[in-house]
Amino acid sequence: MADHAELANRRTEQALDRAGLADPRPALRDLLRCLKASDPEAFAEATSRYQKDLVPAAAAEENDPLAAWLEYGTWLAERLSPGEVVSIDATGRSRPPSQSLRKGDMYLHLPADPKRRAVLLLAPRRPSEAQRETIGLLVG
Repeated sequence: MADHAELANRRTEQALDRAGLADPRPALRDLLRCLKASDPEAFAEATSRYQKDLVPAAAAEENDPLAAWLEYGTWLAERLSPGEVVSIDATGRSRPPSQSLRKGDMYLHLPADPKRRAVLLLAPRRPSEAQRETIGLLVG
């Protein structure tokens, strides 16, 4: 399993570099901490999903590791607060995410509860002005 985890990390790093995206893992660790504090059962499921689903998917040559991370981050965000994922392009326009990640887009989980903050799942290393404003407004 350690070999799978190393391969998954290496493939993730390479994919982040190619796509010019910031590393989503620190933000996802924050979601895991929130989940651990609020729902230990869901946290146990999240750790299991990480080992059984995410690591093998990110390590597999036929998969996009960033899509695997997006799926995992979406699952975590949904466990904390149901909602929907949208992609935001460089102009600030939002749309439902496509099957494959679009270069330059950022991906947010928007909770159905308007009192909850959005969760930034994937973002460019250098977001556009419109994307930075969206982060400031919705994520905080």
